[in-house]
Amino acid sequence: MDYVAISLASVNVVLSVARLWRTLKSRRLIAAIWLLISYFSIFLLGLAFAGPFDHVRGWHHDVVTVHARTIRYMCGYALVFNGLFALAEGGLGWVLGIRPSRVAWQIARNKPGLGVAGLVFLGMMLAGAASYWTEMRGLGYHNYVQYDHSSWSQVFLWASSPFITLSALQRRYLRAALATIPFLVFAVYLDVRSFALLSLVPAAVVFYFQTLADRKNLMMLLARSLVVFFLLVGVSAMVMHKKAEDMSAPGARGLPDAGLVYGMGIAFQMTDEVGVHTGYNSLTKYGYNLVNPFLRLFKYKPPKIEDTPVYIARLMEGIPAGWPIYFHFPALWYSDAYVSFGAWGVVLGLLWGAVLSAWERLMLGRPELLGLLLPFYTWHGYMLVRGATAIAAVPFMYSAYVALAVGGIFLLSGKLLGGGRSAAQTAYWPEDVTEAPPP
Repeated sequence: MDYVAISLASVNVVLSVARLWRTLKSRRLIAAIWLLISYFSIFLLGLAFAGPFDHVRGWHHDVVTVHARTIRYMCGYALVFNGLFALAEGGLGWVLGIRPSRVAWQIARNKPGLGVAGLVFLGMMLAGAASYWTEMRGLGYHNYVQYDHSSWSQVFLWASSPFITLSALQRRYLRAALATIPFLVFAVYLDVRSFALLSLVPAAVVFYFQTLADRKNLMMLLARSLVVFFLLVGVSAMVMHKKAEDMSAPGARGLPDAGLVYGMGIAFQMTDEVGVHTGYNSLTKYGYNLVNPFLRLFKYKPPKIEDTPVYIARLMEGIPAGWPIYFHFPALWYSDAYVSFGAWGVVLGLLWGAVLSAWERLMLGRPELLGLLLPFYTWHGYMLVRGATAIAAVPFMYSAYVALAVGGIFLLSGKLLGGGRSAAQTAYWPEDVTEAPPP
């Protein structure tokens, strides 16, 4: 038993859980990211206890042994990465003035322009879901990941996701719950949890933080927390039940993504053995995805770049370079950082802490903007932590911009035509969500 690895992993768990508790008490949105980090830190501790393991690469049937020193280094790497992430998000959060009293988790039901915007989003959802179902009927997960039938139907379906969060912020919980159904149908049918990241997850985030803001008693808060947790884990497990490779990883115990820490071990071990790093591949693809619609306006075609999780798939299973079938094996953001830059990759903890805190600050005191952007924030945060950096920016290949355009146009027109709040009144939204805006 490697007590150094166990000690490092234990400190990592303490840091992650402590920061989770602190951000929850502050009612900060980034607590959702710390929940993910804490979740995976527990499995990393389990790996530290389990020790070295063997992995048979599927393509060549050769055996990769992940040694104790690799596991020890992984635990230390994750600890430093998370420490830098905490330093960035905590420090920037303080500098930018993110305070509990300034976080608005509700919107007045009669907010000018919101009704029309909601109808447009609902129309986009129904039309997009119907059209996308027609396109994807009879297809499945592999067609989705190969980008077959990726079309405007999917764009408009994803772009309609703010309808769910805006409804939840108005405390129209039944309407929000019903609106998640098309997304969850595709999640289960295609075995793709991404659809839940744009629907059920942001709705659950709103529901939970509204519970915190309402200052319910401890038992009520605990009960709602358990409902949210088991709902999210249950949906994830149901979607993943066909993916034997995820469930059969050593120590997975059937929990979603529990085997990613083993993939992380293989990625670290193989990178050390091969001695090759992918450099800025993930960050470059991430940047191109953020501005992709604008590049297309100017008919600029980004260069072909191998995404780091695709390279990790080659490391883990020996898949030949250039293989026509798309294999994408993210193994947490620690792997993405290490495979990209080696030891210096821990600096990415600072980058992502700054990005997520700045995004949180952008939505601070702006509940309408929170409703429009929260689905894409939850997608972005989850994909980053999972290690799929480039995929984190995929919704910005049209969907997020369409949602912002639709919401912005109608909310702005409603404010201009129906009256609106001043900047100060918007920053400190009143507790009564049914209160009419002042004339």
